[in-house]
Amino acid sequence: MQIIDKNKDYYDYCQFEFGPVDKTATYDRRGSVIISEDDFFRYCASSPAGKNYWYQRRISYYVLLEVGFFQYVLEFYNVDSKLTNKETGEHTVRGELAVLHKFDVGAHLCQKPVTLIHFENKNRYNWKSGSTEVKSIGDIELKPCHFESAYGNPIVKNTPIPAIIAAREFYSALDNYFRSMHNDKAVEIVNSDIDKAINHGFDKKTSFRHPVK
Repeated sequence: MQIIDKNKDYYDYCQFEFGPVDKTATYDRRGSVIISEDDFFRYCASSPAGKNYWYQRRISYYVLLEVGFFQYVLEFYNVDSKLTNKETGEHTVRGELAVLHKFDVGAHLCQKPVTLIHFENKNRYNWKSGSTEVKSIGDIELKPCHFESAYGNPIVKNTPIPAIIAAREFYSALDNYFRSMHNDKAVEIVNSDIDKAINHGFDKKTSFRHPVK
């Protein structure tokens, strides 16, 4: 599978592992969004879903990462928030991240091939475990407001995701997804010279201007 994008992510090298790039499947990732570590942790900590004890003390947060036909429920826990700017009220959020569940229901829930999104946990309080916890894909409810704040085609190399999902696993999930879309012929996307330069990291606003004499 070939990946077309000026931004690079941690799994992109997999397309070159076995020789020339296979163009029989193409992930056109142009328009991707780079997520910083700070933005990622803040997004996780603002999720409406998580594990709560009976007295409503939040001990972890859940977000959904969809990669092709796979849905990863990520758990953000041991959360520490520190005030960094008293005037703006800005906080720095840190914590640990783990894959709580990996679902493969053979369906794609979101519009983009890769999406990081909030969700509602439909699972009610469990008296045996003493908390609410996602148990199955049926516990996940996606609402319009979640899609509005979601990250579509995110670049996640600056987040903890590379430490919990192997690059080959991420790439293979996308490769299988695009091959299942009947994308069975080589795709040659025609780019202008400017588009080719942008894909190589140049900025069309600043890289090609004549110097002032």
